[in-house]
Amino acid sequence: MRTATPYPSTSRIDLALDFYPLTVDFEAITTSPDESYQTLPFQSSSLRTSRSEDSFRPLPPFVIARPAVDHCGVCGDPLDTDDMLSTRNCHHTFCKSCLHSYVLVKIQERHYPISCPGCLADRHTSNYLEEDILYNLGIAPKETQILVDLQLSLHSRTVTCPNCKEITTMGRQDYFDNSVMTCSSSAGCAHKWCRDCEKEVGDKEIHHCKNKKLDRLMRRKGWKYCPGCRTPIQKETGCNHMTCGAPGCRVHFCYKCGDMIFDMSRSRSDGLSAAITTHYSRCRQYPLLSTYTLARAIPSRCSIQ
Repeated sequence: MRTATPYPSTSRIDLALDFYPLTVDFEAITTSPDESYQTLPFQSSSLRTSRSEDSFRPLPPFVIARPAVDHCGVCGDPLDTDDMLSTRNCHHTFCKSCLHSYVLVKIQERHYPISCPGCLADRHTSNYLEEDILYNLGIAPKETQILVDLQLSLHSRTVTCPNCKEITTMGRQDYFDNSVMTCSSSAGCAHKWCRDCEKEVGDKEIHHCKNKKLDRLMRRKGWKYCPGCRTPIQKETGCNHMTCGAPGCRVHFCYKCGDMIFDMSRSRSDGLSAAITTHYSRCRQYPLLSTYTLARAIPSRCSIQ
């Protein structure tokens, strides 16, 4: 065992050493309790103590941290864990009753996908409610069936043949791209008709659909066709930025000029804001734009109001 030469000292301290086996540089030492008391000399000048007043100040009282309470993004009330629903993408929280009422209104208005109500108040996020949340709200069977139909309408459309009355489905894009429908029933009907006026179309006929009465009414009332699904749209109040409410459509368009602004079914929702800005900058709705910028834009055909 190594020893050190003691320094001269005027004080001594008795230490009760508790020897443990060492595994680095030393061998294990076994000693009796009497031998564990050693007298170690030291210089009194090497012992420094601090007796400042700060060392004896009382500790501040303990602060019990309480977990943050979530609040409903609709009514603002504090939420209980058992009555809380949270979205995965944007982490907005709601009470079940508020979210149930909100979703029920959107289903009755035939709106799908359903935007998160928390994102509607937050310009930095734009998300839809997840399907598992929608189906866990306890919605009545009637509204649940409407929800299922709305989900299917994003990908397909139901078509009723005016000849054999059989209902078939076809791809959503094929439905909008073709104005002449052909019955695909298993009975071999093969009837052809116009999608808009439902009149029969011959094999070699070039059909020009003209619903004169409806067109005159539309012009007289100032109504517009949706540029996506050709559904007649009537604006009651509000601005000229319209959203088609037809099942599966969700096209944004300008009511004044009739041009499409954005197709929610084909593009991500986060591009909607840029599309609106682009359209109405061409319609001269932003007076802060420079004259040079407006001169390069497409000539104005519409206004927001």
